[in-house]
Amino acid sequence: MFCFQLLIGDVLGKLTVKTPETKPPELTFCDHLNISVCLLTEESKSFTVTVYNPLARDLATYVRLPVAMASMAVFGPQGAPVETQLLPISNATKELRKDQNQKQSHSSFELVFTAKVPALGFATYFVNSTKAKSSSTLKKKFLRPVPKYAYTDSGEVSIENEFVKLTFSQDTGHLTSMTDLTSKVVTALSQAFYWYNGSMGNDSSHQPSGAYIFRPYSSLVHLISSDSKMEIFKGPLVQEVRQVISPYISQVIRLYAGQRHAEFDYTVGPIPVGDGWGKEVISRFDTDIKSDQLFYTDANGREIQERKRNYRPTWKLNITEPVAGNYYPVNSRMYIKDSAKQLTVLTDRSLGGSSMKDGSMEIMLHRRLLVDDKRGVGEPLNEKGVSGKGLIVRGKLCLTLAPPESSGALHRELGEKLLLEPVLAFAPNSLTFKKWTSQFNSLHSGMTRQLPANVHLLTLETMQNTALIRVEHQFETGEDPKLSQPVNISLAELFTDFTIESMTEMNLSANQLLKDKKPLHWNIKSKDNVE
Repeated sequence: MFCFQLLIGDVLGKLTVKTPETKPPELTFCDHLNISVCLLTEESKSFTVTVYNPLARDLATYVRLPVAMASMAVFGPQGAPVETQLLPISNATKELRKDQNQKQSHSSFELVFTAKVPALGFATYFVNSTKAKSSSTLKKKFLRPVPKYAYTDSGEVSIENEFVKLTFSQDTGHLTSMTDLTSKVVTALSQAFYWYNGSMGNDSSHQPSGAYIFRPYSSLVHLISSDSKMEIFKGPLVQEVRQVISPYISQVIRLYAGQRHAEFDYTVGPIPVGDGWGKEVISRFDTDIKSDQLFYTDANGREIQERKRNYRPTWKLNITEPVAGNYYPVNSRMYIKDSAKQLTVLTDRSLGGSSMKDGSMEIMLHRRLLVDDKRGVGEPLNEKGVSGKGLIVRGKLCLTLAPPESSGALHRELGEKLLLEPVLAFAPNSLTFKKWTSQFNSLHSGMTRQLPANVHLLTLETMQNTALIRVEHQFETGEDPKLSQPVNISLAELFTDFTIESMTEMNLSANQLLKDKKPLHWNIKSKDNVE
C-alpha cells in the first residue's frame, strides 16, 4: 500500500504542476477513511482533495470526509461551489476508532459531496471552512432525522432516490422490501445476520473448521438478532438507515442520489467466543424470487457460473456436508433470478457464499474459530487484533434489483467501479483558488475520449518508448442485448500523454507475437468414444 501511494503521489505531483520549476503539493493519503479517520481533513481549515480515476470512463463518485467543523464549503476544479451534505459520525464508528487505537481522531461529522473526474485522470476539489453558524441552524439544515409523519399506519418507513426504494419495518428496524423504480419491479426482501457453529471435529469426520476449511458443526444457522435499533437520516445527496444489530454487529444501509444500487456498510466483530463456540458470521438476504435451486457466482470477476444446490454437472454428488458442499467463492458478485426479476449482490473483496434455499443468498463476512484445522497454519483462526479482543471487519455489499435482461449492464458497470475505486490524495492549502490554479492543474485526463461502456482498459504500462495495452470486452454473450455485441475501438490518438506511432498485436501474456502463436491441440475423449 505504501509503495502504491508513493507511486500515485509521484505521478499526480508531476501532472499537477504547470512548470517544472514549481514544487508539487505535498500529498498525503488517509488509510483509515473507512472508519472516518483522516487527521489532515479533521485538523485543517483549508485543504485540497485530489481524486484520481483509474477507469477509462468519466466517473461521478461520492466522497465522504471526516471533519471537525460543521461549517465547511467545497469548490470544484473550476471554482464553482459544490453541493454538500453533513452527517453525524455514528456511535458505532466512534467506538471502532477507539478499538483501533485511533484516539487522536475527534471529528464529529462526515462531509459528503459528489466528485466528477475525467477518464484516467484526476480532479482537485477545494474544501474551506466558512463562517460558523449556530448549532441549532446547522442541526436543522444538515442533521435531518426522519420526521414523525414519515411513519405510516402500516408500521413501515422507507428511503429512496430516483431509482431505488427500500422499505423497513418500524417495529424491528429490518428491511422488508426493495423496489426498482425504473421497471416497477418489487421484491419482498429481508436481511439479517446469522452464525454457524464451527465444527471442532465429530464422529463423522475429525476435520475441524479453520483457516482453510469451512465446516460448520451442523446445518443449523443461528439468528443473531430479530430486531435492531434504527436511525434514519435524509438529505439531498444520501439517505441512510443506521442499524445496531447486536453488541458486535452494526450496519448502515445507504441510497446515494443518482445511483442504481443500495449500499450495505457492515461492521462485524469482535466475535464473542466466551461460550467456547467458534462462530462463522453471515449476512443473508431472503426474497420471494423463485430461483428453483439455482444461483450464480462469478469466476474471478469475469464469467458467471451457474450453480445448482446439491449438484455437480460432471459427476453424481454424494452430499455429506450440506452447507460447506454448497459454498462457492464470490470474488465480486452473486445473484439469483426468476423470469421477472434478478437480485445481485456485489462485494468489495473476495468472500464465500451460497443459496441454501430458494429465494435466498448468504455471504460469509467474518469467522473466529477455536481449533486449528490441521492444514498448515498451526494455530486457530483466532487473532486478537489491535484491541486484544478480536478482529473487527468493516466492509461493503451492494445490491441491485432489475429485470434479468437489464441486470447485466448494472452489475458489470458497478463491479468495475468497485474493483477500481478512485484514489483520494490530500494536501493542506493556504492559497486562494486563483493563486493555486496559476501554479497547478486542477483537472487532467489521460484520454482524449472515453472507451465504450462494454470495454475495459485492463493494462496500460509504459516502458521507455513502448507501451503495453490490454483491453477486454467485459460482457458475456447474451448478457445484454446491446452491450454484449462485438465492438470496435481505435487506439489512434486515444491517449493525451503519448502518441501511438505503430502497434504490434501480441498474445495475452505479451511474450509472443500473435501471428507466431501456435495453440495446442488436445485429443478429447467424449461419451461417444468411451466404452
